[in-house]
Amino acid sequence: MRKVDVFGKKQNLTRPFYLIILIFALVFPGYFMIQNYFTVKTEELTKERLNLQSQVNILLSQSEAEALLEIDQIIPYLPTSFSQNAISSELNAVRDLSGLTLATDYETTFDNETVLPFEDSLPSTLKAVKISVSMTVDDGLKILDYLDILMELDTIYYIENVSVNYLANDNAQVVMTFYTFYNDIIVN
Repeated sequence: MRKVDVFGKKQNLTRPFYLIILIFALVFPGYFMIQNYFTVKTEELTKERLNLQSQVNILLSQSEAEALLEIDQIIPYLPTSFSQNAISSELNAVRDLSGLTLATDYETTFDNETVLPFEDSLPSTLKAVKISVSMTVDDGLKILDYLDILMELDTIYYIENVSVNYLANDNAQVVMTFYTFYNDIIVN
């Protein structure tokens, strides 16, 4: 290599070496600083996630205990008889409000002689009616609207099972099983 450039100046061959050392002196500490920053941030986020998870678990355990207490508190407010026609018309209204008016193969069956779906010991006057609803819908996500509207009604429903099977023609076969209750007492 020549020691003089085209303009007659003397070339310094050590300058690129110093430049390479300077780049490495900046890159290595920068890499370790960034690595350390992300490690600390990951640890903070892990602690926050664990804290949130424990709070969610506490809330879930509290809500489950409250739900068990509410069953006994609701019994006096239950209807004293069961009207299949009223429930059928209510379910048809829910179907229409949720946008499932065009659902095909809509079928509702009632089983008045069913056992309570709860394991708790409840009064013998509390009776359950098992309701099965099946239909074919064009959009399986509309079932969520159906269930939301059903839960907002004054009638108390306990949803046991919802099954959505998607068919080849972009339709969905929906089968739902839920219960409604009444307090079989004679009111004077």
